[in-house]
Amino acid sequence: MLALIAAPFQVILGTLFFVSITLLIYAPVLLPLVYLLDWLYISGYLPWDQWRLLYTALFLYVSSILLQVIADNVFGLTYRKITQDPQIEEATADHPNLAWLHQAFEEVKQQFPGEKSARVFYNPSGEINAIAFRDLRHKGVMIYGGLVKTLIEKNAPEQRIAAVKGILAHELSHLTNWDFLSGQYRMALARQFNLHMSIRNKVFQTLWTFLPILLIIGLFIRWGMALIHNLTTGLINLLSSLYRRLDAAVSRAIEFRCDRQAAKAVGWPSIFLGLSSLPIQSRSNMFDSHPDGISRLLYIHRRGGEKSSNQLISGSIAARITALLLFPLLGLLAWWLGELAQVLPAGYFDPSFQFLLGQLIAIPGVETAINFLVQSWLVVINSLQYLVFWLLEESTLLWPLVQSLSYQVWDFLIHFHYNLQTGITDLYLQFLPLLNQWTGWQISLDQSALKWLPLASTLLTELFLIRLFFASLRWIKKTLAWIQQKVFLLRFFVATRLFTRKSAPELDRLLVTAFNENNYSAVIRLIRRGAHPARVQLTSGKSLVEHLHLQGNPAASSLARLLPKEK
Repeated sequence: MLALIAAPFQVILGTLFFVSITLLIYAPVLLPLVYLLDWLYISGYLPWDQWRLLYTALFLYVSSILLQVIADNVFGLTYRKITQDPQIEEATADHPNLAWLHQAFEEVKQQFPGEKSARVFYNPSGEINAIAFRDLRHKGVMIYGGLVKTLIEKNAPEQRIAAVKGILAHELSHLTNWDFLSGQYRMALARQFNLHMSIRNKVFQTLWTFLPILLIIGLFIRWGMALIHNLTTGLINLLSSLYRRLDAAVSRAIEFRCDRQAAKAVGWPSIFLGLSSLPIQSRSNMFDSHPDGISRLLYIHRRGGEKSSNQLISGSIAARITALLLFPLLGLLAWWLGELAQVLPAGYFDPSFQFLLGQLIAIPGVETAINFLVQSWLVVINSLQYLVFWLLEESTLLWPLVQSLSYQVWDFLIHFHYNLQTGITDLYLQFLPLLNQWTGWQISLDQSALKWLPLASTLLTELFLIRLFFASLRWIKKTLAWIQQKVFLLRFFVATRLFTRKSAPELDRLLVTAFNENNYSAVIRLIRRGAHPARVQLTSGKSLVEHLHLQGNPAASSLARLLPKEK
């Protein structure tokens, strides 16, 4: 479901993020500028107030984004930029080296009736990647040389074409679902963001260099500017982290959809060969725009991809409609801002908005979803307002609290040092008379050569205690690692003995890859889905048990003993 509404969701997400970032970038300038513009408007020097100027700036911002997306689709800017690169070659039927790629692409296109005009290109770069790109008139898929090399190296000669077909079918799924529209919009937003960030950084570097010329006043301004710059940078990084997480979650849903459609088009073996040739990892993290290979393959396998092939694939109607909604939504937003800024005739936005809203609410379930989103948004806003007010009201208590905690820490350290030095001094006072009685010496702590002895001994003792503390941390770390290993072996035993699934020999090859990369968490997931280690024979002729024993790794040896035998 998330993949169906990916286009508007990513656009709304990207818009909120980049507008927030733009305001943060110019916050040091906007805050005093608002008061300056207000004074100029009240004094009669400006015909517009500061809010009308702000709406005008936002109108130009949104309009420029909309015009960039329209120009990209009408004039094919991205398409021409890619295809006119002298290093990139189109795979045609008469090409001496790429005729095989053209033939494979033509066969895959038979399963995508709406993409008959798509063309395939080859980029000799060593990057392991493939992309789909298009506009309103042109469609293209580009496969990189690094990916082709990987597919050739990891597949037998009779399997290589099938692996390439799986990758091409995945990219054609992107084309037929019109994923390019939201991508173009986000690229336009990213260009604006990079422009504003470059302006911000250049202005900051220039002021940082020349402000010391003003001596004391310049140094104070420089310090305040650096403080605001670092604060806004921290907020930008925080918002960027949140945006990347949410955007990556939507992108992963889209990738699962394309994998499923590719399996239906060219079959489970083709997409399996293509994806299993890529580097794998046990789990993808929240910043990955693509799921890990094992999750993608198990998803297709679980959805019955091996049973449904040679189907004709057409794009999701919901995905296409939501992608096309970008243009009227952006147009309405630009028109509304233009009306507020009084640069467009008033009275056109509300009727159009009300008509579209009425049509949208007529769809079953949409009104409930809108109410849920509105209530969620209100909860977030109220929480942020409460946090801001609390910080403003309680900030006077924050610094005394920090001071109090600091005093407590220092008081503890000083008392510990004092008590330790007192104890060591008492030991010396008891030991030195006994030493004098035994040797006949007259040694005393009052002598200049020995008066620093208790302090030096105390410092050495404290250094020893610090080293003992770090040694204990290392011991705790090793103990936790040992416990984690035992827990993992227990999970492995449970997964391979109690939760065995239906036999799936097609997953055995991926099991070999996971073992070769020592990715034992991936091994557990594959065995639970039906892969079986006893069936696997490595290219070296050794079984997995022999392979694990030869590694000399305790974890590998333990896994070798726990590997089940096929019944």
